[in-house]
Amino acid sequence: MSISDGQVRILLVDDQPIIAESVELLLEEQLAAGWTMRHVEDPTLALAACREFRPNVVLIDVMMPKVNGLDLLLQIRADDQLNTVPVVVLSSQEDMETKARAFERGASDYLVKLPDPIELVARLRHHAAGYDAARERDEAEQKSRHLAEELQERNEQLEDLNRMFKLANEVLQDELVVRDTRLESIESIGIEMSEIKDLDVMMQHILTEARHLVGAEAGAILTRDGEDHLVIRYAQNDAHEAAGRNALALAGGVRIPISSDSISGTVMMTGRRINERDVYAIAPDAGYSFLASLDQRTGYRTRSLFSYPLSTATGNVLGVIQLSNPHNKEGERKGGFDLDDEKLIENFASMASVALERAFLTDSMIMRMVAIAEIHDPEETGAHVNRVAAYSRVMFEEWARRRGMKRSRMERRRDRLSNAARLHDVGKIGISDSILKKPGRLEPSEYAAMQMHTIIGARLFKGYQTEYDDVARMVALHHHEHWDGTGYPGDMPLDAFIEAPEEPIRHGLAGEAIPIEARIVGLADVYDALGSKRSYKDAWPEEAVLDEIRNLSGKQFDPELVEIFLARSDRMSAIRQTWQE
Repeated sequence: MSISDGQVRILLVDDQPIIAESVELLLEEQLAAGWTMRHVEDPTLALAACREFRPNVVLIDVMMPKVNGLDLLLQIRADDQLNTVPVVVLSSQEDMETKARAFERGASDYLVKLPDPIELVARLRHHAAGYDAARERDEAEQKSRHLAEELQERNEQLEDLNRMFKLANEVLQDELVVRDTRLESIESIGIEMSEIKDLDVMMQHILTEARHLVGAEAGAILTRDGEDHLVIRYAQNDAHEAAGRNALALAGGVRIPISSDSISGTVMMTGRRINERDVYAIAPDAGYSFLASLDQRTGYRTRSLFSYPLSTATGNVLGVIQLSNPHNKEGERKGGFDLDDEKLIENFASMASVALERAFLTDSMIMRMVAIAEIHDPEETGAHVNRVAAYSRVMFEEWARRRGMKRSRMERRRDRLSNAARLHDVGKIGISDSILKKPGRLEPSEYAAMQMHTIIGARLFKGYQTEYDDVARMVALHHHEHWDGTGYPGDMPLDAFIEAPEEPIRHGLAGEAIPIEARIVGLADVYDALGSKRSYKDAWPEEAVLDEIRNLSGKQFDPELVEIFLARSDRMSAIRQTWQE
């Protein structure tokens, strides 16, 4: 790890002013370039000067009046605020007994004054750099501990919400009177939703089950985008899917004003439901209108439309769910949503809102961790990690389908993967800014330090025993592994390195020894990085990105995942448009 000249701060403790003048002459060039030095003649004032000046290296003369230099060294090592500061002892002669006593009392180095200027500069720079690197590491570990404590507090809040959720579910069982097996469906949906923590997975699940319960052909969930607009984040349409078209690719990312110009905007403003049997025949005095431009954009004909707010217990509207064109059990089109449908969705939405609020809590905690990493690495944005998570979900669904995985198990694993994907680079909070923000190519030692973000990230989840923490730890540690074994860090314990090695790690896991979740996130991360503008490059054209992924099949990436990815490249492109910077 390197240190810039402006970061070296020297405190010289010597009772002879001529020594201070001599040291200043030896360091004349460095002091002009930004080094700073303070001289203390009275050794009894040295501790106070250390606390005020905060040096990253101290020079102490051995022979001084009032306080001997070696005694002062003992005082520094006994002080909790100063005991890690490097101390270089200066002596007028090469006395082996004095040198041995200095090192016994905690000296970092021993020099005979006055040393050669090249040697003096090199040793001061070395000790200052080591001290600053250790301090940065300690600060990163402290941040990690604080994050872990905050995560534990959020988990306790989630438990409270889960209890509220179960209570709401019990109340619904007493109050709901619905035909056939609808009540049984509501109960099973509630149990499933109580196990989902990822916000995107939760929203898709809500939309799917709501459509199923009332036989809606299409549906969408819209969330706030800024102060004045909603955005379509989730869209499903059986008619589009049957024609081989993707509903999210057609409608995802569309912004709708929060105003009476649209039904969803009115629901968001007022918090009330709207049920229209024919959106093209809305009464002139209704106070709202239908935004027909979306039908024109997608080629779909909306007839009946039911819009309902997703609100918290305090009345905060989290979003709007819209369902359109209902069918009965026989698959015949209905004239509109009836009172039974309204009651069903009302009760379903109240339960879904509790689950959504719980998911928002988890989501906010994850995004706060991402925001902390973004402070150190401007490329690690919320939009980037949300895209990586979305790409990963698409690939995992197909990978699981090919293996005949049951839907319930697939969704649980997909949920855990989605959260882990957003936290794959959170370990960068422990990497020096001078490395993360370096504009040019990294030196080998700097690259080795950068590799440590995988181990630091995995350590953040060490000690927690939930399945979510296990997957997050696995993805953080192994998302830079390569299919051919040329990645890193390989199979090693998390405490293998306390500090970064001098040389980069050049061996890793290979093939199916790499966990599938890490293989998926590794591919998703590279795809997004290549197609995004960075401080050191422009965004690659989409076709060039796909060609590069084809070329890396069997080398960096799992060939089966590359096949899955390329077959769903239209979905990936739609995700990029939905989660823009």
